[in-house]
Amino acid sequence: MARGAARGAVGALAASVLALAFQAIVRHIVDIETMGLFTVATTVVVLAQLPALFGLEAGAVRYVSLGAAAGDERRARGSAQTALIAGLVMSTAGAVILFILAPEICARFDKPEATHLLRLASLALPLLCTSRVCAACVLGFGLTGRSSTITAAQNLARLLVTVPLVLLLADVTALGLGFAIAGLAGTVFALWLLRSVSPRILEPARDRWDLRSMIGFSWPQTLSQSLYLATLWTDTLVLAHYGSARQVGIYGLVVALLAPVSQLTVAVSQAFTPRIAGTHERGDRAGLARMLQRVSYWNLAVALPILGSMIVLREPLLALFGRGYEAGATALVILAVGQLILNAAGPLTAVINLSGHPRVTLFDNALVFGANLALCIILVPRYGMAGAATSTLVALCSVTLLQVGQVARLFRIHPFRDDQLRCLAAGAVAAVATAAVALLPWPSSLLEVVVGGAVFLAVYGAGIVVLGVRQETRELFERGRARMFRRGPT
Repeated sequence: MARGAARGAVGALAASVLALAFQAIVRHIVDIETMGLFTVATTVVVLAQLPALFGLEAGAVRYVSLGAAAGDERRARGSAQTALIAGLVMSTAGAVILFILAPEICARFDKPEATHLLRLASLALPLLCTSRVCAACVLGFGLTGRSSTITAAQNLARLLVTVPLVLLLADVTALGLGFAIAGLAGTVFALWLLRSVSPRILEPARDRWDLRSMIGFSWPQTLSQSLYLATLWTDTLVLAHYGSARQVGIYGLVVALLAPVSQLTVAVSQAFTPRIAGTHERGDRAGLARMLQRVSYWNLAVALPILGSMIVLREPLLALFGRGYEAGATALVILAVGQLILNAAGPLTAVINLSGHPRVTLFDNALVFGANLALCIILVPRYGMAGAATSTLVALCSVTLLQVGQVARLFRIHPFRDDQLRCLAAGAVAAVATAAVALLPWPSSLLEVVVGGAVFLAVYGAGIVVLGVRQETRELFERGRARMFRRGPT
């Protein structure tokens, strides 16, 4: 698990650096209003992936991992092929529908000028869906550290393609084309990666194509995941309806800044995900609890210095992307707190789903989506970006508390360990130290962010050491250091 988590974290870190580089460069070239229109278009495409995939990601992880765990390569390969073919067919149909309905969709958000961007972005829908299914299959085969590199490949392509296109065309078309081309690059890389994991993946295993069973497991995932993703993106969509393109552009940056933390969390959790089904099948409740608590601790320990630095240094951080973005500081703080709560609780949804209770999360997400939508409609017209962020915070806290109770009831386990409190204590001390540093006069926002972030990380690390860590954590660091030295020059 530790090796898989480390590899996944490296891939997520690379993807995050590339994504932030893209945001920093493009937002200095393109005005905030245009970035707002781009955010509307890409948000619609992101949401369209869930009904287009029909939950096949979760089905691919479950059935591929069960075949791989049993040593049945043909079963695992057949499950992967089933998910890929079905996903490609459904996502292509979804792209056609999205292309046709683009004018009406944009009119609903009172942003008809985003129609062209949405049509270009819709071309990427089958590509994005295929790469996601490939990542799920790779994860099912148990190679948790590799799937996160797919996102890094997409972000690299987007950076290398979109920036030159924006400079060359000086038109919104460049943003849409860059989005579609990045999707193509990510798909090619994802297929190559899957073939490296399963060299016979292109050899049909028709006797193991069980679409009915996979759809039977996956369809509750579709609605459940769609509702959960809609919960995360409802704030942006409602803000797009009631607010201006400028507000959406600023809020889109706030969401983009938090995305790396979410990707890092997913990468760490993926080391745990393929083991859930097998551990539950064996009835090893104690093993499931240990793994869940470890992942929850790692998620919090890794994300806290990043989120804490963002909260304390919010205004200079946003200023790095151009004048006017500081208006999103309050929303950034609110959403960062919500992400911190998610990290502390760990991958509860995966535990419930892959242990055979997908309808439970369907109920959870339906309840939370309804509450979030109602709050957004109430708060966004009055409070704008802060209202959108607050509604999402309440929704995330609600679903987390609900799932903690459900995991306790279903499995008699919980995701928390005492050393999480030590992480929070170390983070609080680091936040105070960084806030004191931020009071000094700084010649530039970049210098303030770099120095402030370094202070937070140093104080946080020292606090963790002083407060103490478990023996298993020390052993992991020792093994990691030993591996690094062994691979180093001799």
